[in-house]
Amino acid sequence: MSEYSSGFYKNYISIKNARRNSVISKILMLGIFTLLMFFIMLIADFIGRSLFFQNPSIGDLGYFTKLLMGQILLHWAFSAVVLCAAIHIKSAIPGIVIGIVLGLNIIGTIASALESIVSDTNLSSYLLVNTIVTIMDFNHTADVMHVAGVAIIFLLLFSIVAVKYKMKEDLR
Repeated sequence: MSEYSSGFYKNYISIKNARRNSVISKILMLGIFTLLMFFIMLIADFIGRSLFFQNPSIGDLGYFTKLLMGQILLHWAFSAVVLCAAIHIKSAIPGIVIGIVLGLNIIGTIASALESIVSDTNLSSYLLVNTIVTIMDFNHTADVMHVAGVAIIFLLLFSIVAVKYKMKEDLR
């Protein structure tokens, strides 16, 4: 991490609330990056559909907006989880491996399999990546609330964990 090797960061981080602000700014930048990536994806999708299918329409605007906002929130929360893991690990290679494991939903698949063997509670549907990969009907308010609730809870939870860890971190 280049922020540790630069002298500016060590001087900056000793200022009151700088550690908290540093983590919060990273999380906000992840949100902006996620929003921009979805915007670029939409433009590429519209161009591709107009070139190959001559149909760049998006359908019902209300449904599309709910779907897009839900996916942006879920992916922002996922990036906050990966950021929290990277802050705790402080090493690039294990951080990448953990990001891949989380992205492939290995933990969610194992939890779903164990849950189906043991009981019928369906608690694994509230895991973040399981919610991202599950097909939801955004015309149903329950599905919209499920997506928004999971995204906001994971975003807040892992943001708070990252900030708390950074506040207690030793400067070396």
